[in-house]
Amino acid sequence: MSPMTTKSAHAERLVKPSEVARSLGVHHNTVLSWIRAGRIPHVKTPTGHYLLPWALVMQSLSGTYDLSLPAGDDAPSEKEAVSRLRRSGEG
Repeated sequence: MSPMTTKSAHAERLVKPSEVARSLGVHHNTVLSWIRAGRIPHVKTPTGHYLLPWALVMQSLSGTYDLSLPAGDDAPSEKEAVSRLRRSGEG
């Protein structure tokens, strides 16, 4: 496998908190609360904005996020993660 293939295989889609909120059907402030509580992984930009790695956010909210393990093929789909989140009564 070439280095370029390896690098692109690990590329992570970063999204804004508002995009996560819209996708999950929760208020933007709810996502910001999760960030401040350390509940979901995030990156704070030099300008003070947050970017969220989409796949890791979905895993963390579905209760399957584990810092010691990279996301694998057995990670839940976006639809499954949202369904679990809503069934748990959060958001």
